[in-house]
Amino acid sequence: RADLYVGYDRRAHGFLHVAGFYGANGKPTHHLKADGKVLARAPWGCWGFAWNNGADIRMEALPADTRLNYIAGVELLSPMVSDTGSIPYDPKGELGGTRGRTAIAHTGDKLILYCSGDGTRDAATLEEVQEELRRMGAETAIYVDGGGSSQCDFGGGETIRSSRKVYSYLCVWLKEPQKDSMVYNREDGKCYICYTNM
Repeated sequence: RADLYVGYDRRAHGFLHVAGFYGANGKPTHHLKADGKVLARAPWGCWGFAWNNGADIRMEALPADTRLNYIAGVELLSPMVSDTGSIPYDPKGELGGTRGRTAIAHTGDKLILYCSGDGTRDAATLEEVQEELRRMGAETAIYVDGGGSSQCDFGGGETIRSSRKVYSYLCVWLKEPQKDSMVYNREDGKCYICYTNM
């Protein structure tokens, strides 16, 4: 099961991953819907991830009004980006440079949560994250946050945290332990996890 929580208590979860862009006023931006409640609706459409129960998560055109949950971000791999490889952002703007990065990706029946810490040797540009997710087999992906907001808790003490307050988390619960189908990597400053059977 995958749930999107706003103002969520980090202590009760399966896997936890920061989710979504927020403005300086603490309000969500882009497209964001949690448990049937639209929290942000941009005046433009885009590609993002949408789901009802987690196992049905997939990339869709947003807003996806028939889905209980959806999240938008910067498209790294989508129907509009995968052919050109060109990410729709200004590399010299606020999303540019080398920094911590958080992304959500999907391939076949696997969801990939990616997180690299800000100020570590694994901080990356968006193009580097896009290429790494491609190497991991991702077919679709969005970048959801970065810098000091790039935080995760994948259990077993595997965390990336900073002192920055974040406002929403994607929480994933597994139906059963995933020892054989889970690929986990923890390097200095980077975590990612792939799993099925949510």
